[in-house]
Amino acid sequence: MPTDTPRQADPLDSPDPQPTGHPDVESDAATGDEPTDAERDTLIAAFELTDVASHLLRRAHFRAEAMFMEHFQDEDITPRQKALLITVCKHPGATQNQLGDYIALDRNSLADMVNRMVRKGYLKRMRAAGDGRAYAVHITDSGFALLQRVLPRDKQVEDAIIGVLPAEYRALFMKCLKIVAGVQV
Repeated sequence: MPTDTPRQADPLDSPDPQPTGHPDVESDAATGDEPTDAERDTLIAAFELTDVASHLLRRAHFRAEAMFMEHFQDEDITPRQKALLITVCKHPGATQNQLGDYIALDRNSLADMVNRMVRKGYLKRMRAAGDGRAYAVHITDSGFALLQRVLPRDKQVEDAIIGVLPAEYRALFMKCLKIVAGVQV
């Protein structure tokens, strides 16, 4: 249905000529020759770190983690530990390898985190039935009590993290993050 009201410009609709932050500069690098000083100067001058998706994702990650830690400085938990506790609650008895897959954490990092959480009394593990090489992980009463204290306040942190965006972009932003992270949408 046509309307007389002109459409307002939407920053998400405007094209970005170099969305990766990497300038298009010709060089003799393919032939093995060293780039000239002028080529280096052009390359460096045209590069914008704040247009590099991986850099911005890293900065956003650090900002989100800092907000979490500031909000939960009275608790003995990190964002990854929270993810692990929730995942163990949802998948009691899952093996460490399965948990690593669920929260996208490598085997060694997950094993270290599980060890720390066991020492703190938040998790317990035992040999998995049917596979004596694997550990099945369960949450303890202390771990569940920690989640009960953290989860109600966690929504405030998540709202603050995404709250810098205009309300109409938040759902799209979350969808895009899931796509970039390889999470099924």
